[in-house]
Amino acid sequence: MKAIFSIYRYATAALATVFASAVVGQVETPAAVAAPASAASAASAASAASAASAASPSQPAVAAVQAPPAFQGLPWGATEAQIAERFGNRLVPGDCDAAQRAQAARDGERCEGPVLPRYDVAGIAFVLRFHLDVEERRLVRVSLTHSADRNRGEEPRWTDHHRVLRRLLVQRYGSPEHTDLQHEAGTAMAHARWRHAGTLIELSSSFQPRDGAAPGRELVQIVYQGVQRGEAGKL
Repeated sequence: MKAIFSIYRYATAALATVFASAVVGQVETPAAVAAPASAASAASAASAASAASAASPSQPAVAAVQAPPAFQGLPWGATEAQIAERFGNRLVPGDCDAAQRAQAARDGERCEGPVLPRYDVAGIAFVLRFHLDVEERRLVRVSLTHSADRNRGEEPRWTDHHRVLRRLLVQRYGSPEHTDLQHEAGTAMAHARWRHAGTLIELSSSFQPRDGAAPGRELVQIVYQGVQRGEAGKL
C-alpha cells in the first residue's frame, strides 16, 4: 500500500512540474523529439533563405572604368570607327610628307590618321587631325592647326586670333595653368596650357613677319592629349 501511495505521489508531483513548466513556456523536450524539430527548422530556414535570395534583385555588376574624355565626346583610346561615327563622311585620310612621317614615327603614331580638312572655330579655319598610335590604331592626340600668309596690312591680326581662342578656352576650362609670350629671332610666340579631366590642352600661336617679298606667316595650333601620353605614362 505504501508503494502504491509513493508511486501516486511521484506521478502527481511530475504532472505538477509539467503543468507549471507549460505555463511559463519552459517545457523541456526529450532529445529524441528535439532532433527532428531542429532539422525541420534548419530546412525551413534554408528554404526561406533560398527564396529570399531568389526574390532579391541580383547585385549590379561593377561598372567598367570609363576612359577620360578627349575631344568632342570622344574618349582617349577611341577607335577609327568611333571617330567616323562622330564626324561622318567629312573625314579623309591624312597626307604625310617625309618630315611628317618621321615625326609620327618618333611619336609612335600613324601618319595617315583621319583628318577633317576644315573645322571652323570663331571664324578661324583649322585642319582637325586625329592622331592614332601605331600598334592599336587608337586615339592618343588631337590637333587643330591653322596657318595663313599675311600681307603687310594684316600682320597685327595674328594676336587677335590668339586672344579670341584663349578667351574661349578659358570660358570652357577656366584659367590656364601656364602662359608665356616670347620674341625669338624676329618671331613672336604665345603659349597657354590647361589641364582638365586627364587631358592637357595647349594653345600655341606664332607669327613670322614679312621678309623681303615673302609674306608674314601665321601659325595657330591647339593640341589635346592625355596627361599620361608619351614619356609621362612611364612615371
